[in-house]
Amino acid sequence: MAEELNAIYSEGPAFPNTVIKYSETIDCLLQSNTPIRTIPCSDKEKRVWSYIKNYRDILQPFLNEKWHEMKNRRGSFYNEKKLCMASEFKESNNQWFVRVCKGCYYNSYLTNMIYTKKLSHQSGWGITPPANISTYAIRPFEKSVMSDHIGISTLAITADGYVIILHQNDKALTSTDRLMPSASGSVDFKDFHPNTDFRQTLITAAERELKEETNLTKDLIEYTKPIGFYRDLGRGGKPEFCCITQLNVNLFEINTIRPSSEEQRDDFETYQILGSTYLLDGKDFDRFSNIIHNSSENEEERPSLALFMCFTTLCRYFSRKETA
Repeated sequence: MAEELNAIYSEGPAFPNTVIKYSETIDCLLQSNTPIRTIPCSDKEKRVWSYIKNYRDILQPFLNEKWHEMKNRRGSFYNEKKLCMASEFKESNNQWFVRVCKGCYYNSYLTNMIYTKKLSHQSGWGITPPANISTYAIRPFEKSVMSDHIGISTLAITADGYVIILHQNDKALTSTDRLMPSASGSVDFKDFHPNTDFRQTLITAAERELKEETNLTKDLIEYTKPIGFYRDLGRGGKPEFCCITQLNVNLFEINTIRPSSEEQRDDFETYQILGSTYLLDGKDFDRFSNIIHNSSENEEERPSLALFMCFTTLCRYFSRKETA
């Protein structure tokens, strides 16, 4: 399985408690104008459901534990319908395509999200998922029992080069109290655009998450562009996409907007990372870069994986753009 993945991916930048795999080829594909056909399928959905059904007695305590945790934190734990990756990006007859399927958040929680977890009690009682880090090798999407719901994040940049950064509160399902990109979440099944370029589904999801989390309105968004893809091996190889969203207003015009309080702190932070030539030479770029690579033990001062990968993908993207 490792050989199959290594034929597709390279090891990404180091981030605590996980391993990142990414592909220059896929990043370039996303940034290009080459069409990516989306093909719905059901094989993956059936395989995941069969795994969960067969091991339901082992897996259900994990679901119960998470439900009680979120209830105690006054957070939400919904079983939303999700869009999942059912294949790697593939090329046939000079045409690129990717297979997708319908899933739900609970399925992803019981596969991807507990991949490195264990339930234990002081009495000595303990449960480990059947497909876990010690027994289950990460594999291509078309062979995986992981649900693999698609993650999506974006960095929103104002017309004068400021990037919006959020601060997650303790009600969030993941990355509690961490610094976040302008929006970060997952692709709902309702975001899916059948018979269109796969990028359109990603753009719809990214902009929906952005509007929900920052309260920015649709008329402030100029465009969104997918620029990167990676797999988070700490979550069973979960697929994640990075985007940039160009706003059509300056920082001054969004200063009165407050992010959603459901998962975010009261205000967002802004850093000027793009200069007058619209390259990564803004006055705050070095400070922003230092924050991204901060190794502080204080959780509230540390970036989430989503922010870290959005930043590194952005740097690679602008480097390519300058060269081009």
